[in-house]
Amino acid sequence: MSGQQQAGSDPYFPGNGDPRYRVHRYELALDYRPRPNRLAGTARLSAIAGRAALPQFRLDLAEFKISRVLVDGQVPHYTHRGGKLRIRPAKPLPAGAAFTVEVHYSGNPRPVRSAWSMIMLNR
Repeated sequence: MSGQQQAGSDPYFPGNGDPRYRVHRYELALDYRPRPNRLAGTARLSAIAGRAALPQFRLDLAEFKISRVLVDGQVPHYTHRGGKLRIRPAKPLPAGAAFTVEVHYSGNPRPVRSAWSMIMLNR
């Protein structure tokens, strides 16, 4: 998932983030089953829109199956491709507005490759 990180500014995941809002609280409820490598989770983010209204925004989420998305308790339009969850609320979120996003997902997690994971593997 993402917060207010400029693209390219995070050394761990430089392609992640959406600078148009910032997250001030993440709540995760996870159920992981090791034997079948199955993860089911709910992520609830409390965030604040930036200086401009948000007609849509993006979260980073691996290739999981999305079963439900809510923005302030309402069902938005969303797409999920290439690890990016693009969300378009029914009404644009006003500049500076506090909002919550809830995402229910499930699937089989895999390791994430980054420059830092490659350093650890080469030790």
